[in-house]
Amino acid sequence: MDSKILKTSTLAVLILMLIVYSANAQNSKQINQDFSLKGDVSLIGKWHGNQIKLRWGFDHPQLWYHHLKRPISLYRRNVTKNGKYEKLADILPMDSTGMEQLAFQTKDEMVVVSLENIHRNWSNTNFDSYANILEKNDNFHNRWSLTHLAADRSFAAAKASGLGFLDTPPNSDDIYAYKIAAEGNAIISDYKVIYKKKDFVPAIFEIIEAEEKVIINWDKKLHDYHFTAYWIETSTDGINFKKSSDVPFIQMVDVSVKDERRFYSYSLPVSNYQKTFIRLIGIDPFGDESLPSSVEIGMGRDKTPPPPAYLIADSSKTHLTKSFTIIHDSPQEVASYHLERTFGNETMIIKNWLDPKQTIGIDSVSTEGIYKYRIIAVDSAGNEAHSPFIYAKMYDLLPPAKAPKLQAIPDTSGVISLYWEAHPESDIIGYNVYAADGKQRNFTKLNTHIHRLHVYLDTISLALMNEKRYYYIVAVDNDYMLSPASDTLEVKRPDKMPPAPAHIANYEVTDTSIRLTIFPSSSRDVVKHELWRKEADKPYELLANLLTIPPYYEDKSIAPSTKYTYHIVAIDELGLKSKAVKEIHLLSRNLKAGKPSLNLNENEGVLMLGIISEIPTSENVIVFKSVNDGPYERWTVTDTFPIKDLAKGKNKVAYRAAYCSNAGLVGPLSDKIIWTSKTN
Repeated sequence: MDSKILKTSTLAVLILMLIVYSANAQNSKQINQDFSLKGDVSLIGKWHGNQIKLRWGFDHPQLWYHHLKRPISLYRRNVTKNGKYEKLADILPMDSTGMEQLAFQTKDEMVVVSLENIHRNWSNTNFDSYANILEKNDNFHNRWSLTHLAADRSFAAAKASGLGFLDTPPNSDDIYAYKIAAEGNAIISDYKVIYKKKDFVPAIFEIIEAEEKVIINWDKKLHDYHFTAYWIETSTDGINFKKSSDVPFIQMVDVSVKDERRFYSYSLPVSNYQKTFIRLIGIDPFGDESLPSSVEIGMGRDKTPPPPAYLIADSSKTHLTKSFTIIHDSPQEVASYHLERTFGNETMIIKNWLDPKQTIGIDSVSTEGIYKYRIIAVDSAGNEAHSPFIYAKMYDLLPPAKAPKLQAIPDTSGVISLYWEAHPESDIIGYNVYAADGKQRNFTKLNTHIHRLHVYLDTISLALMNEKRYYYIVAVDNDYMLSPASDTLEVKRPDKMPPAPAHIANYEVTDTSIRLTIFPSSSRDVVKHELWRKEADKPYELLANLLTIPPYYEDKSIAPSTKYTYHIVAIDELGLKSKAVKEIHLLSRNLKAGKPSLNLNENEGVLMLGIISEIPTSENVIVFKSVNDGPYERWTVTDTFPIKDLAKGKNKVAYRAAYCSNAGLVGPLSDKIIWTSKTN
C-alpha cells in the first residue's frame, strides 16, 4: 500500500466525530427488535449546485459489518410540497472489481483505503461469525473507522463504500428531507432536512509564538459543525502557500473520554524571527475543501533563557551600601543584568543594573536591615534566568541628622505641651526630651524610656519664680545612635497663662452647610469657646459662642462656591484667650442654580404672574413682591403658575423670584418685573 495511505490509516482511531451532528426526529423510531443490531446510523447532506450530496455512517462496527452484504434504503420527501417519502435506491458497497477500476481511473487513494478495508484480507481473520469477529476487536474496529475516514476524505470513496449518494432532485428551489431504513424497518435514521446555506469559512482564533514553532488555535465547537479535517498552509511571502504536511490534520478523541477543550491546536515548526503567513482550510464530511481563512502572521521566538548567574555579597561593613560580584559562565549570552531586592514585603527590580561586561556593582538603601537579593540575567530576546537568593545585612553607621525644631504651648494649669514634626529618617525609633530652668543650667532628661510620640506634656509648678523654661530633643535610631540636639526652645511663663488651645479636629462640606468637629481646650478653667469665620478675603467675624461643645457645629449661613476659613479659641475665667493653633480652609459647594424668567399681564384689575423658564425637578419657586417702591417681601412659594394678584389700590407692583430646593437652598433672584397703574 502507498506510504501516504499508511500515514492516513494510522491517524484513524474514531471517525464518527464527522457525522455526529444534531438531527431532529420527525417521528419516534419503531425498530423491529427481531432484526435490531447494536448501533445506529446518522445522516447528513448539503446542496452541491442543483444536486444534493448525502453522507451517512454507522456508529458501531457490528452494524457496519452487517450492512456490507445487506442494502440500506434511501428515501426522499419534498417538504415544500408536503409530499410523502419515496424510495430513491437500495445501496450496497461497490464490489471489489468495481472499486479497483474506480481507484485506477481516479487515482484516488481513499478509494484504495475503502477497498483494502471492505474487501481485502478478511480470510486472515477467520471472520465466520460475530463471536469470531469481536475476538479480533482491534482489527475489526480499524476497518470500520478507516472506511469512514476514507469516506470523509473523498466523496467517491463514500459512494464506493455505500456511505454516500448524489441525488438530483426534481426542483432545486424546493426543500427536501431524507431518511435511511433497512431490512424491514431494522434501522431507521433520523430524517434530515437539507437547506441551502452559505459556505462556512474557518477562522484562526490565535497564534502563539514559541521557540522555533507557532501554535495555531481555532474554536472546536464552532468548526465541528462544518469540518472533520483541516489543511494548514504556510507561506513566506503571503502569496504562494503550501501545505504544512502530506496528510490533513484530524483531531481524534476517544468517545469514552469527555473532551472539554475549547480549541483545536496545531504546532507548526518555523524558524525563529522569520515571518510566516498562515491560513486554515477546512475539509467537510463530503471531502470538499472550504475557502481559506484570513491570513495570520507568526514567527518562532527565542524562549530559552541564558544560564543563571550567581551573586556574591561583600562582607565588609559600609554605610547603607553593599558591593556585589556576579559569577557567570556565559556572559556572552546576556544583554543586561537586573538586580532584585526585597525588604520586608516590598520587592524592587532595578532594571539594567549592570551590563554583561561588568562583574561588580554597588547597591544603596535608605534603611538598615537584612535584605534579600538575586541577580536576573536577561538575553537579547528578553528571556530571564534567576539566580538563587542571597541575604545581605545593610548597616547604618551614621547617627541621625539633627532633631526637628521644637514648638510649645503652655497653659494656665502648669502644663507645657511640646510638639515637633517627625524626623525625616525612617529608622528613628523615638526621642529623648531635655529641659532646664535656665539656658546656662544643666539640662535634665525628662523621659525615663525612649519617647515614641511627637508630643510631650511637661507639668511644672506655677509657684516657681522662673520666667522661662528651656527645652531641646534628641532623636534615637534603631542602633541607639543619637542625633545632634534640636535648637533650644525658650518658653516664657506668664504670670497668668492663657488656656490650652482648642482646635477643629474634622470637617464635612455638604450641599447646604459646613460641619465642624471641635476638640476643646484641655484647661480646666475654660468657660467658653469662640468660633470665628472669615469669608474669602474679608476680616474674621465671630460665628458662635459655645458654652458646651456639641458633637459637631453646623454652619448653614454659607454661600455657594465660596472660600471660608475657620478657627476656634478657648477663653478662661479671667478672659484670657488661647492661641488659634490651626486654621481650616474650606470651599463650599456650587449649587449650580439658575434664575427664573417671569412675565406679567393685567386684565380688568387682576395681575397674572407667569414663569417662562422650566422649573427644575424637585424644586419650587419663591416669589418676592414690592408694592409702591416698598421693600421686597416674601409673598409665596409655589410650583404652579400663573399666580393671580389684585392691582386695585396699587400704583406700582414689582416681583422677583428664585428657585428653592426641598433642602431650603435658594438660587439667584430673577430680574424684576414691574406693573404700573395707567392712572399715574
